[in-house]
Amino acid sequence: MKKDFLIALGRHKRVIIIFLLTIFIPSVLLSVLGVRAIRNERFRLAKQSEEEQISNFDLFRTQILSQVNEVENILQNLAQTPSLINRDYEAINILLESRINENPLLKQFFIVYRDAGPWFPPLQRVMDHAASISRLALNEVQQEKLKKAEVYEFSQKNYRSAVSIYHDLMTEVKKKDDQAQLLNRIARNLAKSKDYDQAISVYSRIINDFHENKTSSGLPLVVTARLQLADCYQNSGEYKEALDEALKLYEKLLDNSWILTESQFITYASMVQDMIKDILQKNPTKISGLDEYYTQLEQLTANHNGRLEQWQIIRDINAEVIPEFYRRLMQSGPLTQIPSHYYKTVNNNDFLVISTTIPDENSTDPQGMLGVKLSNDYLENDMLNDIINSDMHSAEITEFIISNLNGRILYGERASAEEFPKITAFFDNNFPPWRIEAYNTASMGTGLIGLHKSFYFWTILTLLLILSFGVVLIVRTVAHEMEVLRIKSDFVSSVSHEFKTPLTSIKALTERLMEGKVKDQAKMSQYFSMISRDTNKLTNLVGNILDFAKIEEGKKEYEFEETDMIEWLDQTVENFRKENLQREMKIHTQFPADIPHVSIDKNAMALVVNNLLDNAIRYSTSKNEIEIIVNKDDDNLLIKVRDFGIGIPRDELGKIFEKFYQGSNTTRLSTKGTGLGLAIVRHTMESHGGEVYVESKVDQGSTFTLSLPIKNKTEGG
Repeated sequence: MKKDFLIALGRHKRVIIIFLLTIFIPSVLLSVLGVRAIRNERFRLAKQSEEEQISNFDLFRTQILSQVNEVENILQNLAQTPSLINRDYEAINILLESRINENPLLKQFFIVYRDAGPWFPPLQRVMDHAASISRLALNEVQQEKLKKAEVYEFSQKNYRSAVSIYHDLMTEVKKKDDQAQLLNRIARNLAKSKDYDQAISVYSRIINDFHENKTSSGLPLVVTARLQLADCYQNSGEYKEALDEALKLYEKLLDNSWILTESQFITYASMVQDMIKDILQKNPTKISGLDEYYTQLEQLTANHNGRLEQWQIIRDINAEVIPEFYRRLMQSGPLTQIPSHYYKTVNNNDFLVISTTIPDENSTDPQGMLGVKLSNDYLENDMLNDIINSDMHSAEITEFIISNLNGRILYGERASAEEFPKITAFFDNNFPPWRIEAYNTASMGTGLIGLHKSFYFWTILTLLLILSFGVVLIVRTVAHEMEVLRIKSDFVSSVSHEFKTPLTSIKALTERLMEGKVKDQAKMSQYFSMISRDTNKLTNLVGNILDFAKIEEGKKEYEFEETDMIEWLDQTVENFRKENLQREMKIHTQFPADIPHVSIDKNAMALVVNNLLDNAIRYSTSKNEIEIIVNKDDDNLLIKVRDFGIGIPRDELGKIFEKFYQGSNTTRLSTKGTGLGLAIVRHTMESHGGEVYVESKVDQGSTFTLSLPIKNKTEGG
């Protein structure tokens, strides 16, 4: 194997050297230079991508900070207004409410003066939102009547008597607050006595005439009046009127129509919400247009949740921000109106506050602070999306992720972008406290994905393809040369063996005859017969080799003539029997009488039949029999030669007609041939316009079929 390889390599040494000098070495050098160029290009692209991302970050930060600066300007301008300097609370409330309506980034204002508690307009409409207690101003006689009415109402359940006394007192009192409270007691007792029509009338009067008065607990009287009015409608079976009144009250509570404390709002908003749900659920068939009512309730419920969120914000500001603002007010020196930023994580949300000082009347010292909490929803949802989709659409950013410093994702999805290289940036002073991460396809272009854009990549790829093609070609050439050397070696070995055996036999027999050692005439005849057999064998072998040489050179010529195929086959088979008498082989023939004449080269076809019969004998084992069957179809004469020998594996059936091929099963019998017989058979059949094919099963034998056209038009080589 090694020797064959060295010989094959030596024969193609010049080609290999030329390949190495002209293609391989220059290609390797160019590839190395190309790889270095690609690496430099990747570095350049990575740097360019990073610079582009930094530019994108600056653009994004500029957009966000412009919104923050706008809020700062709003606060500075508000702090300079006479309303805040002179503490005109009603004007302040109107002014701040208009600013919130104009800018959705503003969520909740708050004001802290040195000598006052915190104030949260516009949700809280007055600075001092403590409940003002209003008590009945009665003399001793009137107070006795009041106590008697309360005994009737609460102890004896004598509501009519209580109403009568309350009416008497109404005629005696002059103050509007007293009248309002007494009317409320009258309506309450009428409702308790189930005189709903009268109760409805009184509650309606309270709503129309006493809408500015309060209860003894400081609650606007109109709130309880409207709630009780809706309840009276419901109890009297007027469900639609009850629902309309309850929805109207719910809407006014949410519109901040009255000055309420947090507890008052939560209590009465929840009560009226429950009443609306109860009416809708218990009386669906008695109310028309339910879908519209449910839609209205859904919207009001959403507003309700928003109000609750505002009150929660106020609680958080009171707890987390106000103490810090008081500390700053107590420590502040000369007046400065540079806005300050404050952030803190509260309930996993960023609490972002911007504030500025409120100057005194002389604009020399700070008298308070004005602050605003930014709206997280607008900032994190609307503003981020708007900026990224409008200002960042031209950037080559695959993923743009924004998270707070605690890792909560505000924009984007981290899982889908973790595989990409990223660039990270933050805001100055961490306001907003966000981490910005950009995952850029351009940065991936410095890796495998972007290589297809590089000229050097395609150059190297082309060189590699050329190299691969050249290497494969040389390897195949050397391998083919090695295979030819092996086949030639096997051929020489086989031919040598084929020549040596009969020559040795002839030499030995001839020497015995020449020395006169064989006296018996029968024995001499036997020796001469054996010499003749071996001579014929050598003649056939030489004939095969010479025929194959002519075939290879394209010089093989055929002499065709019309032939009686039965007569010719009988003669051919008989000649083969005589030449192989010592091989103990039985040949059975089946030749029908109606076989037509065919134009063939008798000698060439005889060699074909002899080769098939010789192989049949050579590769048979226990059953040394051969069958020759002749038949025909419409166009062809078929000659089948069947043996019962070792057979041919299925994967070798297409190879046995190749020159020098030796089947793998031949090693079982230690039998070798020249590997030319079947190659000659195929060429001869093709020259006759026919074909040869084989059917075989391992250990069961083989059947070779010669197909000759009956109307053979071939007339010469």
